Amino acid sequence: METPQIRRVMVTGGAGFIGSHTVDVLLANDHEVVVVDNFAPYAGGKTANIPAGVKHYEVDVSSEAFEELVAEVRPDGIVHLAAQPSVKVSTDEPLVDLQVNGGGVIHVLRACEKNGVKNMVFSSSGATYGTVEHLPIDEATPQHPESPYGSTKLLGEFYLHYWRQRGVRCTIMRYGN
Repeated sequence: METPQIRRVMVTGGAGFIGSHTVDVLLANDHEVVVVDNFAPYAGGKTANIPAGVKHYEVDVSSEAFEELVAEVRPDGIVHLAAQPSVKVSTDEPLVDLQVNGGGVIHVLRACEKNGVKNMVFSSSGATYGTVEHLPIDEATPQHPESPYGSTKLLGEFYLHYWRQRGVRCTIMRYGN
């Protein structure tokens, strides 16, 4: 039996709720995992969520240090979960939401392109749909976000479509509550 290839995966927001569970699944499937989290108070990341032995870096994805870290780590793929996750914060502080969610995904995509990272998973949201007329929701359901949060997540999806043309394979996950 052939030994599975161990792939290095960077998980942004890997100390948060979804991120920590993603890290656990990747580790269980023999991936080498690197966690990046800035531990911002609005996002919920906790060092206690990072398994022992997993390399982690306290870096903001919107910083120059993130691009340098991607160059150093050389991941095969990035699971981008880092975000400003609150609809309330997005309505109270829409510029913060745009900078973190909109700017963050651009920084991650640029780091992918610059460093030859060909695979990215993006954490979008069911909030991109807004109020829908028919259930169940599927990929053909029109997207009409009703909050800055939903809008920045949809904006991120549009940027992924652009970067696909530039050689980054992107998968979009639309999580719901």
